[in-house]
Amino acid sequence: MQTSKIKIGETYAVKQGGLKRFHVRSITTVRSANGVKNKVTGFYFEDEARRDTQVDPEDVIDSYDKFAELKERKAQEDAKRNQEQAERKSQALKDRAALYDFVGLPMPQKADDYHQHFRVASYGGDVDITSEGAKAIIARVHERKAKLTVVK
Repeated sequence: MQTSKIKIGETYAVKQGGLKRFHVRSITTVRSANGVKNKVTGFYFEDEARRDTQVDPEDVIDSYDKFAELKERKAQEDAKRNQEQAERKSQALKDRAALYDFVGLPMPQKADDYHQHFRVASYGGDVDITSEGAKAIIARVHERKAKLTVVK
């Protein structure tokens, strides 16, 4: 983060072996013939003694409140996405069982094996119907159609 955007007295998220909360007490700028070097001085909330520590401005990510809010929002979105995917996969497994029941074939144990009439991919939430599966459905429909009687 640019040193000019870091404010004294604020709390920031800092990359230091993971994310940590860092409270800024001062910013030190040293000019030399080799250029300008900046150091941010403050303490980690995780450190009980709260000793002053210096970090590079590049290690300061953003205001901790903003970062925590973004992290929480992403966690909520991930949880929602995972729940929706699990619901889709559960429905696909029920649909697969119904298809096997309809055509009268024994259902294989693994739902994601490639060579079977109806399968549910491990990454997806839909039933894949192979050409053999489609032929089995059509044969079953014709069989049921033959059993129907037309009343006039």
